[in-house]
Amino acid sequence: MTTRVEVKGLSDLESVLKKLGDEVAINILRKAGKAVMKPVLADIKAHAGFDVSNPGEHMRESIKIRTTDKMKDSHTQTVMSVRV
Repeated sequence: MTTRVEVKGLSDLESVLKKLGDEVAINILRKAGKAVMKPVLADIKAHAGFDVSNPGEHMRESIKIRTTDKMKDSHTQTVMSVRV
């Protein structure tokens, strides 16, 4: 007895799996980058200028960790950029 099975859409499946891999990698890199930059963020905020007489927003309140996905940037070999 011979059984024949035909599977269609494997190239689509491969494409989706590759894309999922990139998305997971970016997510992991983003979380890891933010985690390792927390001490840098704390240090910069601690040493940022602060004037108690100024009722407005202070510089240290706007300092944040930012990440940029560079996965699709063909001009660089960088995957993720993390900065404070």
